Amino acid sequence: MKKLPRLSFVYVILTALFGVVVALFRVKSGASARLLIVAVAAALILAAAAAGVERFFKKHDVPQAEPNRLTFALIACAGFLFLATAFLFFLKGGGSSLLRAVSAVFAAVTGAAALMRLSERDKTERAAGYSLLPIFLVGFYLLLLYRGNGDNPYLLNFGCEISVFLLVLISLYSSVAGWFLKPRPAARRTVMSWGLAACVQEWMYFLLRHDNVLAIRNFSVGTMILLLACAFLLAAALLAPPHILPKPAPEEQAEDDAAETAEE
Repeated sequence: MKKLPRLSFVYVILTALFGVVVALFRVKSGASARLLIVAVAAALILAAAAAGVERFFKKHDVPQAEPNRLTFALIACAGFLFLATAFLFFLKGGGSSLLRAVSAVFAAVTGAAALMRLSERDKTERAAGYSLLPIFLVGFYLLLLYRGNGDNPYLLNFGCEISVFLLVLISLYSSVAGWFLKPRPAARRTVMSWGLAACVQEWMYFLLRHDNVLAIRNFSVGTMILLLACAFLLAAALLAPPHILPKPAPEEQAEDDAAETAEE
């Protein structure tokens, strides 16, 4: 394994371990101020590690990783998991039958889009467009989750799950920002690792305290599969962050402009 994939792989494992540690502390301490301190400490350590990794890459002039079999496999797994999420949402989603149907269709389209990224080798404008759908899906589900629990006066009963989805939403945005924005690799790696650690934490906590998690309104096994799909996408982005989309060649741009003029 090359130096860059090896170091990125170690960082992904480190991120997952921090998620496990936070989950175990959550099981032991419950929703308390101490849990917040541990979570913030883990976030700061991951931020420092991300800065160190990116500094190493820059110092040794290591090129950015290209998508490989592992990242394609992770994206493919995410796509199939989104499809499984759609099936579970349709069977046992929260809310009305209409919301269940919308959630299921949304998840199915997101799963199909993730699989279609593979046909583009994750390098084209279409792949960039497909990569945006998980962000909208998680944002939509976050609204449903808050709507279902907004009248609950005990915020701590579902506040951790709300926080997890917020982190995942922001981290998914960071994972695709490389397609469109000027890269800030250390900041993006930091945020993506927070989201991945949040997913791992929620899954570990679910395995140990599934009754507590499933008691939250609109939270289900389908929700957990959704988070697992997001975790695979974030792991793939940590291993091979998307490149900035190349500008079209002058000849191609001229042809596109001519075609648009002809259509008008």
